[in-house]
Amino acid sequence: GAQRKEEKDYRTGAPRRRTAPPPKMPKEDIKVTVDTVIPVMPAKHEIIQKPNWEANFQQDYDKLKKDIADLKKEKGKVYQDYNDALAGGEENKKYGELLAAIKKAGAKKNDLFEQQKQAKAEFEEAKAGYNELMNIVSKQRDELSIFSVEEVDEELVRLQKKLETTTLTVKEEQKIHQTIKELERMKPLIPEYKESSTKLAPLKDRYHKAKKVQSEIWNKLQVAIEEHGEIKKKLDIMNKEWSERKESTKVDEKKIELIGQGVEGVKKKMDALVNKYYDMEDAYYQQQKLIRKIEWMTREKERAVRFERIKKEREEEEKAKIPPHPYQAELDACDQLILYCKKFIVEKKEDVKKPEGKAENKALQSKITKGEIVVVQDKKKKEEEGMLIIGAGKKKKDKTVKDKKQTKK
Repeated sequence: GAQRKEEKDYRTGAPRRRTAPPPKMPKEDIKVTVDTVIPVMPAKHEIIQKPNWEANFQQDYDKLKKDIADLKKEKGKVYQDYNDALAGGEENKKYGELLAAIKKAGAKKNDLFEQQKQAKAEFEEAKAGYNELMNIVSKQRDELSIFSVEEVDEELVRLQKKLETTTLTVKEEQKIHQTIKELERMKPLIPEYKESSTKLAPLKDRYHKAKKVQSEIWNKLQVAIEEHGEIKKKLDIMNKEWSERKESTKVDEKKIELIGQGVEGVKKKMDALVNKYYDMEDAYYQQQKLIRKIEWMTREKERAVRFERIKKEREEEEKAKIPPHPYQAELDACDQLILYCKKFIVEKKEDVKKPEGKAENKALQSKITKGEIVVVQDKKKKEEEGMLIIGAGKKKKDKTVKDKKQTKK
């Protein structure tokens, strides 16, 4: 059989896989959350090592290739013995020479067929052109009785002189006029006839030449056909004799069949070895893909857990914050009004006893926190804290300051 061309993988140097590669897995759209269950990472003893063709498979593959070469060599020897039994070497040589001769004769015959085809086309074209122009010349010749313009002119002069110098009957005069008219009609046709006759000569030569070439090629073709037929007769006789010898010759066809089966068996082993390598490679890459997926899912889950923890911590911090007083805005407005009103009141300085002791301070702070006592800050402190003071402009402020000075006096 024909030798199978072996193609190799450019990455590994291994032969191309004998079967179709596994279909590509669809891309997974995974959303990892806190509750996502992550697949178990393969244990250390479960990790698949990447196969190496040269280290693990090349030696066995080369051994199988050698087995196939040996089997084919043995098969060739059996066939050689079989052919030698059917016909001797000299007869085989003669048969080979006849095969080469019939091949050559066939090529020559086909070439002559092609030449005959082209020559026929040339002949038909030349014949058509020659016949067409020949018909035109024939028609022009039928319309002419004189084929020279000079002769026509001389005849016209003679007839004209006769009309002028000779006494003629009416009938004779009419006849001369009719002849003059006919000569004048023929005069412009003579150059056309000469031109057509001139063109006819090369077409005639081409026609006869094409006819001669076609005839020569036809004769050669007949000879080639006869030669091819003679060689074919000899081959048919040898084939008939060979068939008769084959029927009477015993050949170990069973051995040839067993050798063929052995070759096919070794080829299947080679294919199985190559497929095993690619199956291991596929399993390796699939596991690597799974490991990368598990690592990615682990990182994503850790990130989700961390975000969830931060979210809970922030929620707890929000809950731990002291809520603002429900009437804080109203209290601030009252403080501002009190300050505004105090501008117009002269306060008497009284000695206010400061609460002594930590217990009294705690009690006072407790009342302030509960809202039983409202602390009124002075104007300067309010301004420092950035609170809005509702009051009069500069003039009213100056007036108030003057009133205070008068009161002191």
